[in-house]
Amino acid sequence: MPRVSFGTTERDMFFTTTLKMGVKLAGDLNYIIYDEIDVYMEGDMSVDQEVLIGNVQTVTATKAKLSDTARTKPIYDTLDITEEQYAAFWTYVEGSCLRW
Repeated sequence: MPRVSFGTTERDMFFTTTLKMGVKLAGDLNYIIYDEIDVYMEGDMSVDQEVLIGNVQTVTATKAKLSDTARTKPIYDTLDITEEQYAAFWTYVEGSCLRW
């Protein structure tokens, strides 16, 4: 259920959604791993010669606010991911948002 709003902040638009990501084995109904991530993006738009141009200013990804944001592991995990591996994952996500 992504939400896009126009003209409600100093930017032309912003986008928010919660990614609910789960991995299952083929043919199995049980999750191996499941996590939820809130994504926020804001930017500006313009039209130049009938072409819509978007300029992304900010992208962030955080642990979903409707879950335990103090968690040190995914919401559901049968792979025994360590706290260090999960912290490394979030370091990668934060770096990806900055590079965007």
